[in-house]
Amino acid sequence: MKKLIVGIWLLLFIAAIELGLSIPSTYPNATVIIENCKKDSGFCKNTGVLELSFTGTYRMQLDHQIHLEMKKKELVNNEKKIFIFKSAFVRSAPVIIQK
Repeated sequence: MKKLIVGIWLLLFIAAIELGLSIPSTYPNATVIIENCKKDSGFCKNTGVLELSFTGTYRMQLDHQIHLEMKKKELVNNEKKIFIFKSAFVRSAPVIIQK
C-alpha cells in the first residue's frame, strides 16, 4: 500500500512537470531583461526579487502598485541571477478614487 501511494505521488509530480507547472522559487537581487521592449519604456531592465509561481509565471514587484509578469515559455536565458525574457506584461493594481 505504501509503495502504491509513493508511486501515485511520483506520477502526479511527473505529470505536473510535463504540464509546465513549476516548483515555486524566489530569486533575490535578480535582474530581468526584456528583449522586445521599447527602449524608452523604463521596463526593459529591472533588478529586484523575482518569483516563480506554481503555474510557471515569473513576477517582479516594481513598486507597491506595478509588477512585471513573464511566462516561463518566454524565458530565453538565465545565468547568475540574470533572466532574459522575450516579452513581459506590466500589471498595475486598480486604484480606487473616493470623494
